[in-house]
Amino acid sequence: MNAFRARLRYEVRLLGIGTYLAPLGITLAYLGFSLLVHANYVRNGASPAEVTSQTGRGILGLLENGLPLVAGLTAAFIVQSDPAIELHLTLPHAYRGTMGRRITLLLLWSVALCAVIAGLTIATGYWVVPVIQPPLEQLTWLTPVCWYIAAGAFLALLLRSRTASVTILGALWIVQFLFKNYFLNNAVPQRLYLFLTEELVPAISKANAALWYNTWLANRLILLGIAVVFFIGITLLLRSNEYLLGHEA
Repeated sequence: MNAFRARLRYEVRLLGIGTYLAPLGITLAYLGFSLLVHANYVRNGASPAEVTSQTGRGILGLLENGLPLVAGLTAAFIVQSDPAIELHLTLPHAYRGTMGRRITLLLLWSVALCAVIAGLTIATGYWVVPVIQPPLEQLTWLTPVCWYIAAGAFLALLLRSRTASVTILGALWIVQFLFKNYFLNNAVPQRLYLFLTEELVPAISKANAALWYNTWLANRLILLGIAVVFFIGITLLLRSNEYLLGHEA
């Protein structure tokens, strides 16, 4: 047990301060923007309900598309950042175990941060996602966080390039904003749209449970399932020395 704790502390330090500060940085950026929106609506005489709604949607954007993207980019760097991988593969401790711990630590840090932000948002009354069946509404942020981390690590290993992985993740993030009408108006793409919550918030309500179950919840569960497939793919690729030795520095 002591050896495990020592190993865990070592991995926490080895991840680097940037791994923990990057999500905090994007959090401050989104929250700063939300405060500006709040001040602007108050200054223009908007109703309290409208001020709360618009501010809450800014925080929702942080949870659904800001933090997940940063987590995914970080995951791509984590699995492709060991300069002594050839040496590591000769050690008794499996390399896949080391990478698994690092990805898990990133996932736990991202999940903890999102959970704290979501909790504070609910406590302060700015949570705009209708609470129809607790705690399923927390899939708002849990699904994209898991998807982006799994996709970032999987693509970096599969393509043997963190640059390619980061580029693809960034492109997907932009494409979903640019072509959101296509995603929202077609059944299959709608099930794969990562930022569906913010678009459906005005329509989701307890009086419209069908929209919740048939559209939003299906979307969240399908994407979560895809993330699980990516995690399985990561495990398989970490068993292949060919992919590990063919990494890009």
